[in-house]
Amino acid sequence: MSKIAEILFASLRSALFGARVDVEAYAALSAEEWQRLFRMSAKQGVLAIVYDVVSQLPKECQPPRQINLQWALSVEAIENRHELQRKTSAILAELWFESGLQTIVMKGLAAGTYYPKPQHRECGDLDCFLCGDYERGNQLAEAFGAKVERDFYKHSHIEYRQLLV
Repeated sequence: MSKIAEILFASLRSALFGARVDVEAYAALSAEEWQRLFRMSAKQGVLAIVYDVVSQLPKECQPPRQINLQWALSVEAIENRHELQRKTSAILAELWFESGLQTIVMKGLAAGTYYPKPQHRECGDLDCFLCGDYERGNQLAEAFGAKVERDFYKHSHIEYRQLLV
């Protein structure tokens, strides 16, 4: 396993389970290695979670200023996207509920509630089960102004206020 992958996993263990980190391992990273850690974290969808650890390191062990700033701004964007997804999904679920449709949110946003900082668990879309009222849910979503694509196996894609369901 590469040095960067080891640090990535150590960061995740620390952020999610409170494991201690080897501060010296971070201090020994070059600017290029910090950039690789940033890119690997982003590619795996754990950028904000890893930054929870990186931002708590002693100043002399943190990434160079430019990478640190890029990371902090990326985390802020993830938090903003999470908040938009959370609010929009609540609006849509409430609209379905008021129409008598039961909705169960699965994976993504629901699983994020088990994270130390739910807003740092990246989520690309909202997965939900409409309790047997699949087509009625699609029709209601369209009535609420959503774009519905039904051409997918066993599910549809609903785009509602920039939220993919």
